[in-house]
Amino acid sequence: MKIIGKELIPACDKVFQRIFGISGNEKITERLLSVILNKQIKSITLDTNKSLLKGIVDDKIGVLDVRAKLETGEDYNIEMQMSRREDISKRILYYWSKLYSSKVKEGNKYDDITPTTCILITNYNLKELRGIKEFHTKWNLREEKVYNKILTKDIEIHILEIPKMLKQKINIQENELAAWLKFLVKPRDEEVIKVAQQVSALQQAINELEDLKDDPNYDIYLIRKEIAILDERSAKAAAERKGLKKGIRKGRQEGMEKGMEKGIEKGLQEGKYKTLQETCIKLLKKNMSIPEIIDITGLTEEEIMKIKKSM
Repeated sequence: MKIIGKELIPACDKVFQRIFGISGNEKITERLLSVILNKQIKSITLDTNKSLLKGIVDDKIGVLDVRAKLETGEDYNIEMQMSRREDISKRILYYWSKLYSSKVKEGNKYDDITPTTCILITNYNLKELRGIKEFHTKWNLREEKVYNKILTKDIEIHILEIPKMLKQKINIQENELAAWLKFLVKPRDEEVIKVAQQVSALQQAINELEDLKDDPNYDIYLIRKEIAILDERSAKAAAERKGLKKGIRKGRQEGMEKGMEKGIEKGLQEGKYKTLQETCIKLLKKNMSIPEIIDITGLTEEEIMKIKKSM
């Protein structure tokens, strides 16, 4: 999909923040929250200060994407995860605990602490949710046998798995939540456009995404997305390599086993480095500074200078 020579990218990491997390786009986020929570959300404040989790936020993957607060003090944290994270269930619980505990101020009573809701949107299926057909699940603290009894409404976690929604081939003109999720991965889908004609907030989100093509950081968004996908593929290949090693039948010579392992490892490293080289060249042609390129690619200054000389 191209727009004036540029790809219209899905709403991943920084792009997701740009659409739902900046001042002026409150109506977009209010509508998304409303359809997820199935209740009317109005007058939110978007918090762009992410210092709460400073030092643990993975910029390439894009956690703590959007934080919204109601006038009543309720907090909503929306995360967008395009790349697979095996530890995501623990991470989302950890972020909830950090947001919730941050409300405890000196002199406050426990009754003053307001509810916190975390919303996780993934472009992959969670292994913990295998066997659950629904693409949208809601989690609370419940009694084991009397499952309809909730201990507290202060903790609530929503998980939305986009692949499950797409697999069910839902009529998004009859399901607005499905329309929003499809927008995140297929922003110019014809059905999404039709729904947007009836939902002004969705149309505003589409317009915001299209306006990104004029953003000077647009190409960096693309590159970060490409690197994140590459890292995911490398991790998957590494896991497969580990499985292959375990599967080698007993009795094979140790040298053969080590040779196969080293060959696979070398292939992975060379493939990733080649992609990073190509990315580095693109950034150098845009006259980006060495420190910025180091931050984006993870290459060393020596490696970057070597690539620059070879151009």
